[in-house]
Amino acid sequence: SINTAGVIVGDADLPQFTHAFRYVDGTMTDLGSLDGRMSFARDLNDFGTIIGYSTVGGASGGYQHAFRYDNGLMYDLGTLAGESASSEANSINSLGVIVGASDAWGGTAWTRHAFVIENGVMTDLSPYLATVGLSGLSIAEDINDNGDIIGYALDAAGNGHGFLLLVPEPSTPALLSLGALAW
Repeated sequence: SINTAGVIVGDADLPQFTHAFRYVDGTMTDLGSLDGRMSFARDLNDFGTIIGYSTVGGASGGYQHAFRYDNGLMYDLGTLAGESASSEANSINSLGVIVGASDAWGGTAWTRHAFVIENGVMTDLSPYLATVGLSGLSIAEDINDNGDIIGYALDAAGNGHGFLLLVPEPSTPALLSLGALAW
């Protein structure tokens, strides 16, 4: 990803692991990880806040958690289902609102649920998607500065649909309307 200042983020292979990086004015900086192993940068905003996901739990952990990287520090954003689950952050807007997906209990089995993080609170978007019949796996891929969220989700039959959550300011989780397109 690249912001309007030309700052680039991504991930690079190191001798043992892959780490997220920031590239500014010809200098690549290793962002590290939450547990010393793997990390992947997915997006950054114009204020330089970077988001992505990193392994957690050291050599014994098999999970990844969404992170936010600010001022030289990587912060674990958690999951919808506690420490023994995975999450990933996919996009951040200029207001610092983050979207992604997390493991969650889907009623009868574990699945991925789209989420939004606003003011430090992770909110599951699956109840909003369920109002239009999208009750399976869901992943939020991007968010704009208006708070509109796009992603994809499955219906009860397992068919995939793109979605657009149109939301009023300033409350991202409040749903105005949702459009679903089959894919």
